[in-house]
Amino acid sequence: MNKPILLLFVLLLLTTVACNRNPHQPMIGDTIPVVTDQESSLQRGDLLFVGGDSQMDDAIMGSTGYFTHVAIVDRQGDDIYLIESTPRHGVTYRPIADFYQDAMLSDSTRATIYGMRLSHPFDVDKAIAIAKSHIGETYDSLYLPGNDRVYCSELVTEAYLDMDGKPIFSLHSINFRDVNGEMPQFWIDWYQQLHAPIPEGVLGSNPNNMFKSSKLNMVCKL
Repeated sequence: MNKPILLLFVLLLLTTVACNRNPHQPMIGDTIPVVTDQESSLQRGDLLFVGGDSQMDDAIMGSTGYFTHVAIVDRQGDDIYLIESTPRHGVTYRPIADFYQDAMLSDSTRATIYGMRLSHPFDVDKAIAIAKSHIGETYDSLYLPGNDRVYCSELVTEAYLDMDGKPIFSLHSINFRDVNGEMPQFWIDWYQQLHAPIPEGVLGSNPNNMFKSSKLNMVCKL
């Protein structure tokens, strides 16, 4: 086989593999298919998903998967802002530069961030308004529903409603155990400090399950 024909065959093979890959399969790093690396492609209502490497991040990833945080995109002209809930700041409305700063890892590199867009009909203005109504609230360190605090994916779940006013993202039983079914010492110590039981099995959400939703499509990797 001469080189031009061989090159064409390889390109066709790679194209076939790429087209048959499930974009919602929980993959890590550069194996996730990329549409664009430009933040200018982000629109109001898009969601940004990020991993991390703090002790809490490690505990979350051990229980749920690669992603540990999700934030909501808002735009004012060319300026991009994020509405998010974090343990350090609570619910905030900040420029994307601040979001990038918090995504720095312990090795001084930035975590890879994935932008996702809803394919399900929703009122983006209403979603942004609901999310903004939580600004100033404390991060929900207990990961419990129905209190006056919200964690990151809980903020998204409450804000994103379909045209009938029902939540777009389904709740599921929260899992704190690792892949071996063991309760990580981090969560044992965490809830002892909070003087509360571990809410294993309570209905809630997490960024990793949300990322895999069939109602989301990838738009960029930042």
